Amino acid sequence: MDSSSSSSSLSSMLLPSILKQLITILFIFSAILSSISHCSSSSEEEEELYVVCGRPYDCGNLKNISYPFWGTDFRPRYCGRQGFQIECGNNESFIEINRQKFRVLGINQTGNIMKIARSDLYDTLCIQNDVVPITLNYTHFDYAPNVGNLTLIYGCQKPLSSLHNLTCYLGNGANQTIYYKADDPFSNIEIPFEAPRSCKPIKVPVLRSSIDMNSPKVGREELEKAVEEGFDVDYNYQVAILCKECEGSGGRCGSNVSTDEFLCYCHKSKPYTVMCRPGESK
Repeated sequence: MDSSSSSSSLSSMLLPSILKQLITILFIFSAILSSISHCSSSSEEEEELYVVCGRPYDCGNLKNISYPFWGTDFRPRYCGRQGFQIECGNNESFIEINRQKFRVLGINQTGNIMKIARSDLYDTLCIQNDVVPITLNYTHFDYAPNVGNLTLIYGCQKPLSSLHNLTCYLGNGANQTIYYKADDPFSNIEIPFEAPRSCKPIKVPVLRSSIDMNSPKVGREELEKAVEEGFDVDYNYQVAILCKECEGSGGRCGSNVSTDEFLCYCHKSKPYTVMCRPGESK
């Protein structure tokens, strides 16, 4: 066999081997690039959570509101907790508790206190729709000690001579009489009198300091002002404790959207369940 045929045969044997090696190298290189890309993508997503949850909720007189509250595009669900969504409209904030809408008048994040007022009675007590009693979600909120009850009684066909009353002029010659009294203490939810069946008594929480029911001058203006001033509710202190631990470690507070479990978002690191761990940045 001449030298040219021998050389050709050797080349044909070497080519498949070289191709296999090149394919293997390309596969490994591709896998490394994919791994780096995935890691980079994951790190970017985690960093975005950290950055976004540093943005406060601002609306009207509410400024720099953070965890557990969330709302609007600037502060998404994963930056807060279930039950603490607040919405902004016309520079006013609203929260829904047990399918009832309240105006959020103020939030004291140092004392874990939120001041809210009934939306349906905010502008006037004289409404023709049925007024429903409110119930808080006691998992998240509870009445503050400075809150008392104001009982408003609608729809009575017979007069209740023993109680104060006010008259609403509904138009077209129609009038509405609303009877009212203060309850003390707040926990006393039983109606201490025999009211006709047509009467619909409603408990309206108010600040005890907002109205003096012993004053003979108490009328509709004073009642409406007391309702508009709202009342205080305490929110879960355990939530605040976890957040302080997280923020003390340099993290930002949020939660798992699926489970509502607390999460501490960390700078250039994965989120943790309590606080960030130094020296674990990616």
